[in-house]
Amino acid sequence: MSIPFRGPDGQRQTVNYGISQAQTLWNFRSAMNVAALNCLAPKYAPILDAYTGLLDNNKKVLSSANKTVESEFRERYGKAEFRSELDNYMTRVYNYYALPPVTKNFCDTALSISPAVAMLEGATLPAFAMGALPQFEEVFEDFYTQYEQYRVNVAAWDAEYNPRPALVTTFPDMAPPESSGVMSNGAISTGVMSNGVMVASDGNVGTSDQNPMIDPAFGTSTTNGNGLTVFQPAPSVVTNPVEETPVPMGPVVQPIPGVNDNDASATATETDDKGDEIPDMTASVGPVIDSK
Repeated sequence: MSIPFRGPDGQRQTVNYGISQAQTLWNFRSAMNVAALNCLAPKYAPILDAYTGLLDNNKKVLSSANKTVESEFRERYGKAEFRSELDNYMTRVYNYYALPPVTKNFCDTALSISPAVAMLEGATLPAFAMGALPQFEEVFEDFYTQYEQYRVNVAAWDAEYNPRPALVTTFPDMAPPESSGVMSNGAISTGVMSNGVMVASDGNVGTSDQNPMIDPAFGTSTTNGNGLTVFQPAPSVVTNPVEETPVPMGPVVQPIPGVNDNDASATATETDDKGDEIPDMTASVGPVIDSK
């Protein structure tokens, strides 16, 4: 609910603030009109009678006040705009008086002044209106003041007994790619979905064909109608293991100089330092075996 604020003079800036004498009289008439329409309980019957008497006994004064109000609006807003401005203002006046939370007190106030209103005639009406309108205003001032205090009390109660929890942002447990968020235009992705798709927002990009954002080495991107660019990482490349030459098991045969590889065997005779003959050694494609 919007509550009228107070001006520098401490007065609340309602529809009845700072108005002319003619507007005061016209707004008082409007208050009695709303009361006659909305205060329908049997005890409020005198209000309708008082309003009817107000109209019947003060036609000239009310007509003069209405013309003065129109003249004031015409001077303030110009001939072309004054009528719409006046209609808008009077709509606010009627809505102001019809505020549901104050209906009972509003009707009680109208009832309290009804006997005097029924007796008004001619020149006494403007002065009466100047004193009666503040009585209606007091009803609204009491409500607004109480409502403002209610807001203060609610805020104090919440602060002590129902403090708002701190806002915590959580993210699902996921393992995003370590380096897939770098785009070719220098932008960084703003989110990673659970399927590994990275999302970046850029209102200036088109489709990936028109203005690709993602380096092809990392993947491809598409942009929807809302300017949201979705990055799909490139598929992983699986490399088959290199086949290695099997390592033979068993002794390694070393070739003997001067021996043809095609010979099945060869005999070599050597002497030691004393001239003694060294036993024959047989070289073959198999393991070296002592001939003794």
